[in-house]
Amino acid sequence: MQTPITQEEVRKKLDQYISEKKVSNTIKIILSKPIKVFENQIQLTITNSVEIAMIENVEVELLGYLRSELKNTSISFNYQISEDNEERRPYTAEEKFKAMAKKNPNLLKLAEEFGLDTDH
Repeated sequence: MQTPITQEEVRKKLDQYISEKKVSNTIKIILSKPIKVFENQIQLTITNSVEIAMIENVEVELLGYLRSELKNTSISFNYQISEDNEERRPYTAEEKFKAMAKKNPNLLKLAEEFGLDTDH
């Protein structure tokens, strides 16, 4: 049986992988997020299905790298889907107005006073 890996070892090797290999910025961001390690399982925090698809594209190479560097052939990944806690940026005029009115409620008074249509 192989010795379980530690979170510190994995973090160090992931950072080393990022700096040594030519990986996309998205992969750098994904691999820079906090990780958890349970015996030989590395849990990556993923925010959406696009990130899963991107990490799966490099998973074979990355696992090979980690298994070689950490001298442990039992290493595997699992993914933890997390809710994106950041607020979504407003895009439509209505969303922009609501976001501004949330920051400054006086905008609602002005819009009402001047009879402005804030739905468009």
